[in-house]
Amino acid sequence: MKPSRHVIASAFAGGLLAFFTKSVYAGILCLASGVLVDFDHVIEYIIHHRWKNLSLGNIYHVSEQTNYRNSAEGFKKLYLLFHSAEIAILLLIAAVYTKNIYILAIATGYSLHIILDCIGNPMQNIAYFILWRATKGFETDKLFDDGKC
Repeated sequence: MKPSRHVIASAFAGGLLAFFTKSVYAGILCLASGVLVDFDHVIEYIIHHRWKNLSLGNIYHVSEQTNYRNSAEGFKKLYLLFHSAEIAILLLIAAVYTKNIYILAIATGYSLHIILDCIGNPMQNIAYFILWRATKGFETDKLFDDGKC
């Protein structure tokens, strides 16, 4: 999913959270956690291409090529360590257990990001579990199916 859509969705969710909790800080945390998940795309690019031609445009281009597996430019293995449903689940459990609005804000932004990626990207739903990706050797060809999430 395009980063701009994550920014818009996370800002909207953060605004709602700030309004209902009366905490601007909670809203900012929701926005930040919903957007910063994508930093692992930078890490992924560096793992595969080192620092060669490192730019946001190149990172986005190679990530898109990987999503559609039709280019030699895409990654053969896909780690995306922050794109993990396990982390979302743990954050949601922590939010319920602690009843802390800041943990709830982080869990909301993070979970929203994972859900939107699942809807908007062609990776299999199960592939958002990092443990499942590990069982597949993180091999890109095993993470996608027929271009539909």
